[in-house]
Amino acid sequence: MLKAILFDLDETLYLPETGMLAAGDRLITEYLSQVRGLSWEQADQMRLQLTEQYGTTAAGMEAQFGIPQADFYADTVERVDPTVHLQPDPAIRQMLAAIPMPICILTNATAAYTHAVLAALDLTDHFEAVFTVESSGWRPKPAPEAYLPPLSHLELPANAVGMVEDNPANLVPAQRLGMTTFLLRTHHPAAHHVLDDLLDLPDLLRKRGLCAESGSHQ
Repeated sequence: MLKAILFDLDETLYLPETGMLAAGDRLITEYLSQVRGLSWEQADQMRLQLTEQYGTTAAGMEAQFGIPQADFYADTVERVDPTVHLQPDPAIRQMLAAIPMPICILTNATAAYTHAVLAALDLTDHFEAVFTVESSGWRPKPAPEAYLPPLSHLELPANAVGMVEDNPANLVPAQRLGMTTFLLRTHHPAAHHVLDDLLDLPDLLRKRGLCAESGSHQ
């Protein structure tokens, strides 16, 4: 039985169709094009390659070109106004409140971006703790170090914790650590469970015997 659940942020607590993450990606591509003198297509390919290799474009830019991740984020995704793309969803709030155990955020985003997104979603008060890329010393998922701060905070072994993600790559180390993994909208060997809709999570937890039959974390 699980005793806590970690949630990713972007395109996990809101749908891809909102355009929120895509807006940040456009700013990153624009930044790479200007700073590296690349065409849009070359810059976008560089963004994807750095993300695949390092977990985030920011981590790749720091590793390859010495640009501090904090500066990179300030010049790109932190410029996005979440209120343009996101709005509170009562169904998400009700779903989170129905989970009968502590829930936390584990994201590759910065604290400034994360709290702005949570505020736009009206979810600031729903999580016991928020773990951002700063929490792990700027080592983003899927680096194994990214998963340790929440486990330390919760004082739980990995096999007592669930991880909900939209990116299968970030579930691979979670599964290796022993976490129970939940993947949204697609199948992958790193996922113990697949959710077509995040709102189905409380029912899945109960049906699979992963939580108490009733109660909430609130």
